[in-house]
Amino acid sequence: VATVQDAKVDAVGEAQSQVTQVGLLLEATREEDRQKQILKAYKVPLGRLLNYCRPEWPYFVPAFFGSIVEGAAMPAVSLILVKAMVAFWYPKDQMMEKIKEVCLVFFVLALVYFFFVAIMHAAFSKIGEAMTRRLRVAILTAFFSQEIGFHDDPENTPGMQSRALELYAFRVTTFNRTFGGEISAVSSLLAGLGVSFYYCWQMTLVMLASIPVLMVTYRLQMRVQDGSIKQEDETLKMSQQIVVDSVQNPRTVHACGCEADLVKLYDGMLDGILKGLWLRAALAGCAFGLASGTRFFVLAGGFYYGATLIRGGNSDFEGVMAAFMGI
Repeated sequence: VATVQDAKVDAVGEAQSQVTQVGLLLEATREEDRQKQILKAYKVPLGRLLNYCRPEWPYFVPAFFGSIVEGAAMPAVSLILVKAMVAFWYPKDQMMEKIKEVCLVFFVLALVYFFFVAIMHAAFSKIGEAMTRRLRVAILTAFFSQEIGFHDDPENTPGMQSRALELYAFRVTTFNRTFGGEISAVSSLLAGLGVSFYYCWQMTLVMLASIPVLMVTYRLQMRVQDGSIKQEDETLKMSQQIVVDSVQNPRTVHACGCEADLVKLYDGMLDGILKGLWLRAALAGCAFGLASGTRFFVLAGGFYYGATLIRGGNSDFEGVMAAFMGI
């Protein structure tokens, strides 16, 4: 009886130990999943990124001025083109005088554009190179300061880390230029709206009403393309890891005699990208065609409404075209 009772106690203790181990394993898995979710959702604060280029902050001033000029240049060009088209309606002598004025304005605009845009690109390049250099050093320093378990993680292999250095450096360089793109867009928007409302507010309002339609079609196109790119990136990420680790350890590969298996594995991963390729290509083509076709429908409607305004005496050719091209 005592022996049976001792066996029961041992069995209960072993079962409790197994339950405890399973509970700890589940807890560790949940913690790992939680950390992965945090990493996916985490967004680096803008101030933290800008601290990597603190000594180059004065370069933002000429870069922003250049971006403003770059954005305002296209509405200015549209207005000058309208002036040139109107000039062809004048008699020959007056026409030549008007065209000379237009050519002189284009020449001045070209000089201003060349000067400010050159400064903008030079300043953003200086900021981007300095930020990229400091970020590379920071990533490598953080990589060496990790505990040994970090390097045992399959997601932190040397191939993945070298790819991270390349990818993050490219993203930071692109991130710097987005400042100029956003400022240029705002400048172009304000200048275009100012020109359009000044010459023909009716035409401007009608063309503005078409912008939500264009945004929906372009958003649809981007969603289709982004979904396909994300799926391919995950597969290419794993295949890139196999290639880098194999090339960095050629002796191990030859010693194990697994060259054919690695090539087969790599080829199989690339084949996975081709699954559903025709469907994704067809969807992307339809979305791109819809986005492009909608733009021409909007142009047709805008020209028709402009002709209606001119026929009704609410505007003239110069006003309609200036508002149309400004938008």
